[in-house]
Parts: sequence; structure tokens; C-alpha cells
Amino acid sequence: MKCRLLLAGACAALVLVPAPLAAQAPAPDARKEAVIRQLLDVLHAADLMVGAMEANIPAQRAASAAAGIPRVFWDRLLDAARARRGELLDALVPIYARAYDLSELDALLAFYKSPIGQRVIELQPGLLQESTQAGQLWGERIGAAVGEQLAREGVQLMK
Repeated sequence: MKCRLLLAGACAALVLVPAPLAAQAPAPDARKEAVIRQLLDVLHAADLMVGAMEANIPAQRAASAAAGIPRVFWDRLLDAARARRGELLDALVPIYARAYDLSELDALLAFYKSPIGQRVIELQPGLLQESTQAGQLWGERIGAAVGEQLAREGVQLMK
């Protein structure tokens, strides 16, 4: 589920976000923008978002095949996402500019360039994947327990 949300977020960022946010937010000063771009580069932000899309395309292909969406759509979507990564980064700059002041950005950049920061970057994708799986199992257990409780109360869940 988290992966689908990442895919949806990545697609939304590629399709919907750049123009409206760029129009709403004043451009950060050159120093702040440079630090944000360095931070996004160190974080491999575009790689992670495109990678999330790539990881989810097989499931999206399978789910959309019944709706008649051809495989070529997904191939071209990935090609376009890879080619237009700069647009994604451009869309992220004002988001980070609104969220952090320059001193915070400098501290984040210093952290992520440090050995422990590099370790966080290295481990984060795997941790996210495992955490997502743990969250899915947790949600399934809760859903099953609630379903059993409702069934004992005579509530019919499926019609």
C-alpha cells in the first residue's frame, strides 16, 4: 500500500505539482535553492521516486490490464519520468524552501554528508520496505480482529 502511495505521489509530482506550486510560492534566494538542490542530490531524491515508480509498475500493469491500459503506457511513463527528473527536482525545491530555513537546510546537508547520514541514506529504502510490510501485516491482524468481533455481533461485512 505504501508503495502504491509512493507511486501515486510520484505520478502526482510529475503531472500535477510543478506548475501550481511554482506559481504559488516565491522562489527561494539563490543560496537557499543551491543548498536544497545539494540536499536533494545527496538524498538521491529523484532516484528514489523514480525507483519507487519502477518497483510498482509491474503491479500497476497487472491491475490496469483489465481496464485496457496497454503495457506501452507504463513503459512510456517510466521513460518520461526518467527523462524529466529535473522537473521533479524543480517541484521539490519550493516544498523544501517552505519547510526549512537556511540554517536547517545547512544542518540537514551536513548530517546527510556525514558517515551516519550516508548510512541512513543507504539503509532507508530497505527499512521503508520492511516497515511497510510490517505495517501491512499489522493492519491485516487488526482488520481480521475487528471483522471477527463484528461477526460475533452479527454484523455482516460482505453482501
